Amino acid sequence: MNFKTRHIPAISGSMLVLLTIIITLPRPTFAATIQTPECNIYGDPDVFGPGIRWSFYLQWISLVIFLFICPHEAELAREAATITTVAVYINTFRNLHHQKSLMAVEWPLLWNMTSSLNGLNWPVSKKGFRRSGGTLAAMLFTWSIYYLISPWVFFKGWTNGSQPGCSIKYFLFAPIEVYAHGFWAFMKASGVICAITIGPGTFFGAIFLLGYWISGWPDKELLTFHEEPNPISAVLGFFTLSGGAVGIAFTEMTLKVNHITFPGTSITDSGQLVALLIGVFTLIAALFSAIKSLVQGRIPGAVLRSLVPATERQERTAADWPMETLRGL
Repeated sequence: MNFKTRHIPAISGSMLVLLTIIITLPRPTFAATIQTPECNIYGDPDVFGPGIRWSFYLQWISLVIFLFICPHEAELAREAATITTVAVYINTFRNLHHQKSLMAVEWPLLWNMTSSLNGLNWPVSKKGFRRSGGTLAAMLFTWSIYYLISPWVFFKGWTNGSQPGCSIKYFLFAPIEVYAHGFWAFMKASGVICAITIGPGTFFGAIFLLGYWISGWPDKELLTFHEEPNPISAVLGFFTLSGGAVGIAFTEMTLKVNHITFPGTSITDSGQLVALLIGVFTLIAALFSAIKSLVQGRIPGAVLRSLVPATERQERTAADWPMETLRGL
């Protein structure tokens, strides 16, 4: 019995937990419909509009399915996450100097929707890294820019888009005032430390993975390489499940407690719809791959034997015996 079939009960339990979390989370559209007469905080729909958020959430569900059941197909989730992440980062960097862009909200939500949801989307073998090196390099390079720019955001751009009398809060199990002196000092220190350590680390990691990926181009075996579920992929899946759930709750509750709205933005807008469709198609592919993988893993056992008559199985077995075995009978 392989790892996949041996851990089906655990996988099923994890899927049940995942569905429970999704059902109990506040809806993204609800967070975008609350208004107060005191403050009108308008969110950037190109960064965390409803379609873009749902795209990341669906990709997160897809990634959990891939990691638990069929990690060899997770390349699709990596490509989808990279495309969506790069597009969102471009929109954020483009608006970085705009005074109307609420950096105190956009910057942490940007990290939550990208890193916390897809940060553990890694292969579980050397060949897997060589096969997905290009996609992973693009993701790491994007993260390196985020961490290298963070000190400027925390020191110079933190109050961009703020309104007099409007209190901005994060929801980390309880609302936290983002402009409080102690918390702001903590964010500045964290930004500098991350810019010195994680920023260069992700940048040079991206260069290494890019070279590793290019060196694997002549290896045709990578095209058919198959990664089976194993303890490493299960651990990655568990932490992706738990970390992503916290990230989604943080994002939605932060939008809710700050009464952030997206006036004039609809899920049918091209920017929202395209992102949403990427998430939908990724989830469909994940479900199809998972069903296919589970069925293929179980058919060769008792189910297949029950479908084939005993006499036919004996004939097939005899026909497949090597000649040396027949001579020894």
